[in-house]
Amino acid sequence: MILKPREIPKKLLLLQYLDARMELSQKDKYTLANDKKGLAGEQYVDTLLEKLSFDHYSLKGLSLTWNGSKFQLDNSIISQQILYNLEVKNLEGDYYIEDDKWYSLDSGKSRTNHLNQLDRADTLLRQMVNYYQLNLQVKSLLLFPNPQFTLFQASKDLPIILPTQLNKFIDKLNTVPSTLNQQHRWLADKMIALHKEEAPYQYISTPYQFELLKKGVVCKCCRLLLIETVRGRTFYCSACKHKESVDEGIIRMVKEFRLLFPERRVETPVIFDWCGRVISMKTIWRVLNTNYIQIRKGNKSHYIEKSEISLINL
Repeated sequence: MILKPREIPKKLLLLQYLDARMELSQKDKYTLANDKKGLAGEQYVDTLLEKLSFDHYSLKGLSLTWNGSKFQLDNSIISQQILYNLEVKNLEGDYYIEDDKWYSLDSGKSRTNHLNQLDRADTLLRQMVNYYQLNLQVKSLLLFPNPQFTLFQASKDLPIILPTQLNKFIDKLNTVPSTLNQQHRWLADKMIALHKEEAPYQYISTPYQFELLKKGVVCKCCRLLLIETVRGRTFYCSACKHKESVDEGIIRMVKEFRLLFPERRVETPVIFDWCGRVISMKTIWRVLNTNYIQIRKGNKSHYIEKSEISLINL
C-alpha cells in the first residue's frame, strides 16, 4: 500500500517554471536536466514496485532529518521484518570500481561513489529504528534502472541491483512472507510526519524577478508559452496541439506564481498580467472566486487556498 506517493520535487518544479520564462544559468540548466533524468528513473522504478504483492507500506521521496543530519529516501518499503531503503540512480554509460572509487570507463575520470550516500542513509535509518525500539532490520540497496548503464569490477557482495537484475529482484521480494501490524503503521506515519522538503530557492543560482519574466500561459505538455485561445474557453498550443480548459490553465498558472513568488499575494490584476493578458480580467476573477478563498482588506482583495483558511485570522 502506498501511503506517501511520489511528488515532483519543488526544486525541479521551480526550475521548470523558470526555464519557460527566462534563460537559466548553465549551472541551473545542468541541475534541471539532471533532476529530470533522476525523476524519470525513480518513476520507472515506481512502475516496477507496483508489482509487489506482499503486505507492505510504501513511502516515496522522503526528506528526513535525524540527529541533525539530513538525508533523502527515494523508496522506503516497510514489510513485516525488514525496512527496505531503495536508492535509485538513473545513470548511463560504462563505469568501473577500483580501490572503492568509481570511474567513467570512457573518460577515466573519477565519479561520485553513490554507495557512500547509501551507507549514510542506512546508518541514520538504523539509528531511527533503534531509537524507537522497533523490531525491524534495515536493508539498503542501490538500484540502477537505466539499460544503458554498465558497471565493471563490482564485487558481488555490494548492495547493488543492476538493470538486468531488477525484475528478478521484484520477484524475490514477493516470495518473502509479510503481515503488518500497528507497529508498522506507526513507523510509516512517523516517517511521513518527519518528512520536510527544504525550500528550493537556496539551490537556484539564476536570479529572477516578476517584471523581467516572460508572461503567458505555459503549455502543460511541451512547456512552451501559449498565445492562443479558442473562443475564450480553451488554451491551445500551436506547437504540440495540446488543449486545456481556461479554468485549468489559470489554476496551473496560479500554482506556478505561488511557488515562484511565495511572498506576493494572488490578486486578479497580477494573475491577469502573469497569464499574458490573453484572457479577460473578468475570467480571471471568476476562476479565482470559484477555486480560492477571497480575503478582503478595505478596497483590496487577494486569494488564498481553501486549505489555508484556518491559518489566518479573519
